[in-house]
Amino acid sequence: MAKEVVLAGTQSYMTYVFLRKTSVATGAGQAGITAGQTSASYIRLGASGPVAIPMVAGTVGTYGGSATQGAIGEIKTAAVPNSTGLYEFHVPNNAFASGARTVIVFLSDAGNSDSWEPIQLQFQMLADDPSTRLLDVNTATYTVASSIGKMVVDRVDTNINSRLAPAGTLNTVTNLTNAPSITLSQTQLNQIADTVLMRDWLVIPLTPAPPQRSLWNAARFLRNKWSTTAVAGNVLVYDETDSSEVWRAALTTDAAAIPITSSDPTT
Repeated sequence: MAKEVVLAGTQSYMTYVFLRKTSVATGAGQAGITAGQTSASYIRLGASGPVAIPMVAGTVGTYGGSATQGAIGEIKTAAVPNSTGLYEFHVPNNAFASGARTVIVFLSDAGNSDSWEPIQLQFQMLADDPSTRLLDVNTATYTVASSIGKMVVDRVDTNINSRLAPAGTLNTVTNLTNAPSITLSQTQLNQIADTVLMRDWLVIPLTPAPPQRSLWNAARFLRNKWSTTAVAGNVLVYDETDSSEVWRAALTTDAAAIPITSSDPTT
């Protein structure tokens, strides 16, 4: 007998049942069973006896039971091929009232000319969702050495505190503003400067564009392509593709000077 797990107080619960013919040995399902041909009851663990379930016709996919009534609807083979004998059973809501750990539902033939084998459905009821119980429990209760809970709490406390509070345990938000300043050694400062100076401009995104009067734009005139002939009376400085202008400056010329027309690096 298969067991399904439900929460206590579950309402409008529907499940599949397979009703097998007793007249054949092939295990074939019995089609055409109606609510009037179905006898049903349930018993809750600790109860003095079973509770009869009045059965009504059900529509597949829509709960048709009530607090006391159950419903059954046939899965038609036109909708689901090879489903002969498959039905949807709607459990009465009272069956899952809190107070019992286990509920068993009994279904049997109530006079069909081609009878079907009786079946039992077992339900284990949980008082609450185990995942919610785990997440909501006070971590102070995890005190057993070597337990999963104690290990998780210890590791979370140790790892988070060690990363967020170098000077000690992070207890309040004021620790963030009162944390000690960090002093870099000369070697570390040199490493930062070296990284800036040796940065490959080709891997720096071209957008967003840097401010016009920035160190990068100024240094572009020393390394990138520039031209005094593209626009008369101006020097144009290009980006790292050597094709798009990033800034220009108006030129003052002197006919006696030696003309320089461009600078186009090859490496």
